[in-house]
Amino acid sequence: MYCAGGKNNVSACNGDSGGGMFFNINGTWILRGIVSFSPSRPNVNVSLCDSSKPTVFTDVSKYYNWIGRYTNTIEWLKDLKPCSDSMIDNNTECNAVSQFDHDFFIVGLTNSIHRVAMNGNLISSVREETNKNELGGLDFDCVESRFYWSEPATRTIFSAKYDGTDKKVFITKDLEEPTHVAVDWISRRLYWVDYGKEAIEVASLDNPDVRTMVNINVDDPNEIAIDPVLGKLYRIHGSFGIEWSNLDGSESELLLNAKGISSIKASMLTGELCYIDQGTFKIECIDTRTKRTHSFIRNPSSPYTLAVADELVFWTQDNRKYPRNTVFCASGSNDSNACVGGSGGGMFFNVAGTWYLRGIESFNPGRLSMSNSVCDSTKPSVYTDMSKYHKWVMRFANAARWLKGLEPCILEKINKDTMCNAANNFSHGFLIVQLTNTIIRVSMNGDPINNVREDTNESELGAVDYDCAEGRFYWTDLSSKEIFSAKYDGTDEKPFITNDLDEPTHVAVDWISRRLYWVDTEKETIEAASLDDPSMRTVVIANVDNVNEIAVDPLQGKLYRLRNKKHIECSNLDGSQSETLLSTTGISTIKVSLATGELCYVNSATFEIECIETLSKKTRTIMRNPSSPDALSVTEDMFYWTGHKSPCNINNGDCGQGTMCFLNPRAQAGKACKFIKTGTGTSSESDELSSESTD
Repeated sequence: MYCAGGKNNVSACNGDSGGGMFFNINGTWILRGIVSFSPSRPNVNVSLCDSSKPTVFTDVSKYYNWIGRYTNTIEWLKDLKPCSDSMIDNNTECNAVSQFDHDFFIVGLTNSIHRVAMNGNLISSVREETNKNELGGLDFDCVESRFYWSEPATRTIFSAKYDGTDKKVFITKDLEEPTHVAVDWISRRLYWVDYGKEAIEVASLDNPDVRTMVNINVDDPNEIAIDPVLGKLYRIHGSFGIEWSNLDGSESELLLNAKGISSIKASMLTGELCYIDQGTFKIECIDTRTKRTHSFIRNPSSPYTLAVADELVFWTQDNRKYPRNTVFCASGSNDSNACVGGSGGGMFFNVAGTWYLRGIESFNPGRLSMSNSVCDSTKPSVYTDMSKYHKWVMRFANAARWLKGLEPCILEKINKDTMCNAANNFSHGFLIVQLTNTIIRVSMNGDPINNVREDTNESELGAVDYDCAEGRFYWTDLSSKEIFSAKYDGTDEKPFITNDLDEPTHVAVDWISRRLYWVDTEKETIEAASLDDPSMRTVVIANVDNVNEIAVDPLQGKLYRLRNKKHIECSNLDGSQSETLLSTTGISTIKVSLATGELCYVNSATFEIECIETLSKKTRTIMRNPSSPDALSVTEDMFYWTGHKSPCNINNGDCGQGTMCFLNPRAQAGKACKFIKTGTGTSSESDELSSESTD
């Protein structure tokens, strides 16, 4: 403190406490002191100030660092000197992080931990994927340059140095199901959630035997976060929002009432708690003092987990819905970076008169000190690097060209990231045509190649589909109630599934994920099994009646089913998120067009072949009046259908019974290209005719 008095008995008086002593220095007002108190007049019953005496002021200069820590945390952190290796006492202020390697992420996957540089390059794997135990939670101690993680399966919490060395057990006693962890690097404690105990516990980082329960009987324990500067413990309560308390669990209260919170992190810069709101698909922050919230990022693509570092917020996407994302920073000149509302905008370059899309604006850092989401135009915007997605974009924007440009697969080198044309590994350019009890291979010019399943077989067929990655086709046998497979030429015929089938009918192959789907009409189920190990099978959809046919789009990961000849339903390949795609009377067959991403079908009521765009749900007519169309097949750029109840006239030519006609799917409606005959014309009208093309 210091004392100061004015001339002629001018001084602070009653009610002036908290007021400031200011000086104008070169046009800037500087706060020197804050009124604390002044002496009272002697011999007066009522407490009145004595203006003849100096006023006592709080010396603001003594609190410069403390004030800067909260009013300009960014600069305060930058000005902190690195901590020395000598003893740090209670009054020491230094930057502990600067002692060790920094400017990288520690990324936890399902069962591995990786160190990743800020530019996205992998530095090292600090916990290998060969470890089969899943991670429960992950956090780091910047003072000792160690990270901590839990393994619920082994009931253990481990720690290791940033580079993965010096791995050791931290706690293994009296743990039931440790999940989320959080480090208080100031008070030197580790907090964790024990899901089995429904409790939050804490132990000393320096002596893990010193531990205690912070909260017990915690209903639906979820993720936790620590603010070591403010001394607060936060936790997600799955049913109603975010709770917070002191670090010892006392004075617990509801901080935010909101459902769908998936990840929380404390911001050291602002004292805010940031979180992902899955209900609104926003990344938001709440000021823990005023409880005001602001949107930091609006509409990020399926945000999943969150990290906060200095002036930026980072998040991951839900890879179950979206491909893995790559972002980079592009520093704009004259503060001209994209701002709030610019997300999704493009960075274009004109090269020789052609505009090229280089990046898509993902987000711009918000001004962390603002109560509303306002961009900080002095910081670089973050863009999605479109060069990393060239093949992925082509796959959906021009699938036909993308398919043709794929190199043939080398089977022994195929892994989960391989993009290649598996069909080119085998003979192709033919149709596999199914009759009542016969399967015929027919060349594209209409000539029969061979019978791959003889008509002497009395068993009635249910349906046929093919696996282009292995050069095999699959069919159901209604008589024996089995599913068989064989090579394209009919050799190597063998049972695929023979047990626990009541009435297998239609089949569909997912040649990317290596699964076979089939309808069991008697069970009223749609089931799936691994093509590589048919013992690995499951019921995808139960209690589904009147299924006429199914189809799989392996590129978009969708399963379609036709019910009651009028409802086309769509779901994910695991049967989730099922919805009605189209309802109309008289649909007889469905097939996926990989070239366009559409689902095509025969409308027997209008005698038309139509396709529906699965995202917009817009339909278009491919062919009008193609003379009683029945079975349908779609290849890269061609449509095929059967019309065996009456002649069809294509290009003024007569196609008799058992004829298959085809046209370009992107051609004008009704404009046919060519017609071919599938056989000698000896098929009777009662023959059930269907086809699959391997082109």
